[in-house]
Amino acid sequence: NNMKRIIIAIMLTCLVTPALDANAQGDLIVLGAGGNSCGKWTKKRKDNTWHSSGQWILGFVTAYNYYTPGVSDVAKNADNQGLAAWVDNYCAANPLNNIADASISLIRFLKAR
Repeated sequence: NNMKRIIIAIMLTCLVTPALDANAQGDLIVLGAGGNSCGKWTKKRKDNTWHSSGQWILGFVTAYNYYTPGVSDVAKNADNQGLAAWVDNYCAANPLNNIADASISLIRFLKAR
């Protein structure tokens, strides 16, 4: 029974880990607001109409928590506004990237903390 759990954990890790690198090469199909550009994010933040993209990012972080064995809160001690501010900085530096790219980079940052 423990061996089954270990095998399942390894399989899930293999499924999640490549997805974190896929978008940079254009291999990840992005649905919804994740496909919006960082330039659009920055404009929507100024207009205070960013909420659908913000929810997409929070859903991405939540999915990472769900699908990554041993992780329950990769964003531990960070609130939603703090995560959005991190994406603001990312998007200011990378206006041609999309929200999915920003979310992948956010996960990498959160994991490294």
